[in-house]
Amino acid sequence: MGNRNKKKKRQLKTPDNLIQAITDTDFSFLSITEHHAVKAASLPEHHKDPFDRLLIAQAILEKMIIITSDTQFINYGVPLLFATK
Repeated sequence: MGNRNKKKKRQLKTPDNLIQAITDTDFSFLSITEHHAVKAASLPEHHKDPFDRLLIAQAILEKMIIITSDTQFINYGVPLLFATK
């Protein structure tokens, strides 16, 4: 729902065929597990957005890098690749 609102406000640019675009690449989908949820709940609230804390928890547990322009992610010590707006 949050991404839909950002798309409506033109803050998030995604193709209409996003699912197909992802499956046509080497990217894959990562399901949310109970382990991710528990980790997200245990994180300090440097970032108030629970979905962003969930992404951070996934990155920590799955040893992944997050691509973001949100500087609040720095507070969690997760590997980041900064994107420009």
